[in-house]
Amino acid sequence: MDGRNGMSRRQVIRAGLLSVMAGAGAAVLAACGETQVVTKEIIKEVPVETVVTKEVIKEVAVETVVTKEVVKEVPVERLVKTEVVKEVEVPAEFGTVEVITPWGGAELEAFEAIVKPWEEATGGRVAHEQSPDMFATMTARTEGGHPPDVAVLFGIGHASQLARDGHLVPLETFLNMDEFAEQYSPAFIDMSSVDGTVYGVHMYLYMRGLVWYSPSRFKAQGFEAPTTWDEMIDLSDRIVAQGEKPWAMGTEHDVHSGWQGSDFIQEYVLADHGPQVYDAWGAHEIPWSDPRIKREWERWGEIALNPDYVFGGVDTILSTRWSDAAVLPFMDPPRAYMHQMGSFVFGTIADRFPELRPGEDFSVFRYPTINPEFEGASSGGSGVMVSLTDRPETGSFIRYITSTGTQQLWASTGGFLSSNRLIPLEAYANPVNREIARVFQEAKIYRHGNDNTWGAPLQPKFFESSIKYLRNPDSLDEILADFDRIVADL
Repeated sequence: MDGRNGMSRRQVIRAGLLSVMAGAGAAVLAACGETQVVTKEIIKEVPVETVVTKEVIKEVAVETVVTKEVVKEVPVERLVKTEVVKEVEVPAEFGTVEVITPWGGAELEAFEAIVKPWEEATGGRVAHEQSPDMFATMTARTEGGHPPDVAVLFGIGHASQLARDGHLVPLETFLNMDEFAEQYSPAFIDMSSVDGTVYGVHMYLYMRGLVWYSPSRFKAQGFEAPTTWDEMIDLSDRIVAQGEKPWAMGTEHDVHSGWQGSDFIQEYVLADHGPQVYDAWGAHEIPWSDPRIKREWERWGEIALNPDYVFGGVDTILSTRWSDAAVLPFMDPPRAYMHQMGSFVFGTIADRFPELRPGEDFSVFRYPTINPEFEGASSGGSGVMVSLTDRPETGSFIRYITSTGTQQLWASTGGFLSSNRLIPLEAYANPVNREIARVFQEAKIYRHGNDNTWGAPLQPKFFESSIKYLRNPDSLDEILADFDRIVADL
């Protein structure tokens, strides 16, 4: 539910879509490169509006059009409409754009919502395929000679390797790169470039250094969100003293089990030793067995291996799916009070507990400072959207999806950040998403996760090794030595 209007996550997505739809639709026509649309924006304050929407399903092969009309009462505070003053002819109908992503659930629903204006304006269609293992899927598709048109990769290293292997189409094929540089920061452009050529757009940006909690429960217990590591340990001990568990954790996630532990460790390296050490570690200029890196594995163990701190202990951590662990602090009664997880977990909590009020019953605070010298350090990740074909449909879709209007529409659905720097905080759907965006924008130090840069074989090894460490903490020296051997063979 939206904290102001009592809206469910699904309603938030649809309200966000309706509030920006006209502007996004106009952006489609301009993005196609063959039309020009002049618009003006009209802003109305409306307490409640009856919105009539039509869903059109078009099957080009059989020339069949099926429509259905849905009437909904959508409470909104601010409705933004765009009036088209001048419009020229829509370009010829496009075919299908095949898109492969790892998204499902609320993320897929948001994606489908934002591609609809493009489909309606161009006559094209987006065929989406969800893959739980993008490494395997993309390897099979590219080596087999039948790549998708577009893919979203959760790994900068994976995207860079595909570019070096000649599988990716440079963005300059489709976009005006001067305009692109105005919308996206140099840091994100650099991270998706190979040898000076830009190949991808960082979509679906998420923050890692966040702790999820219930402000209303903290207030009822007299707790305050900690701002330093020592304050966090003191709070954890206080919760233990009253017979409860401070932390919820879960590392099970099919072939990707263990990534949660790698997130903890990377966050600690950045927060304790700063960006120079973090970058040197990422570039393999210092070994995994370096005492500074080893210390952060042990720091994670101080929480994860403490049966008084974590609900269910190690056995529960290893057997609990990450999304199930995320909801433990919000159950009644709570099974724990805090859960470290990226910003993308918003949808999991909101979907599981639609009655909770964002900002009051669930919210986030930045992970507490470990080393005052690096206060405000934060890490994150993103899905890198890349194109593998240069078809007209692909170009039109890339121009649409990267436009500021579309990015604002996507941001309004909640649960993630846009890397487009022209998106205002007000575009985010609720107090929690605005707080996450504020943390990101105010971060004094920011780094993408090193594991996303490494890709295979180090990233899956990192995930696997965090599980091994939980099962046998005494094996840490062996684990780190294994990493050093892998790096030496790269």
